[in-house]
Amino acid sequence: MGDDPFPGYKRLYIRGGCVLYIRDDAAFESYDSWYLDEADVEFNKEQIPLTAREQARLRLMMFRARVQQTKYYGNVVKQPSACTLTQQLHMKKLLLYKSPTGEAVVNFISSFGEAVIVAEIKDSLTGELIFAYIEPVKLGRGVTKSASPDMDRLGAALNEAMERAHRALVEQLPVDADKLDDRATFGCKGQIGRNVLEIRKVLHSSAN
Repeated sequence: MGDDPFPGYKRLYIRGGCVLYIRDDAAFESYDSWYLDEADVEFNKEQIPLTAREQARLRLMMFRARVQQTKYYGNVVKQPSACTLTQQLHMKKLLLYKSPTGEAVVNFISSFGEAVIVAEIKDSLTGELIFAYIEPVKLGRGVTKSASPDMDRLGAALNEAMERAHRALVEQLPVDADKLDDRATFGCKGQIGRNVLEIRKVLHSSAN
């Protein structure tokens, strides 16, 4: 990612090196549902190529992690609409283990691996970027020596990363109750915004 991957968008820095990119004039809270676009995976140049089966399983785990977390903030639908936000997930610089350099085994690095997760949220019909989220992540726990990635541990790490991303949506993304009905002319009810506000209310009550 460049120094400013989303020029013209306001940056909100979150703990752990995460960044939210938002537009003041975009009313994400006025949408109702989510459409999950196919995830994109870009491997680190040091990454040993995964098998086709491993890559297919990786994309399936990414999809499941997104569905599990996203459904709390609005229905996940199968087709774009005027009331739907598209979630595009990119996993960049994914490194599960280093290429061997004359050694008999391949050592996992950073406890298992690392990647940069980029989530782009767009209007599902126009493709207009509403907001984006970037997080550098360390994947896994413990150190393993293996020539194959531990896909189950990777799946758990992906789920945790998506949970953090959606927590940032609830805790950090500005939500304007006055914008909930901005897309009412399209038949939208602002369900995503209403869900976020309700979750914030519950979290605030439990904290007090």
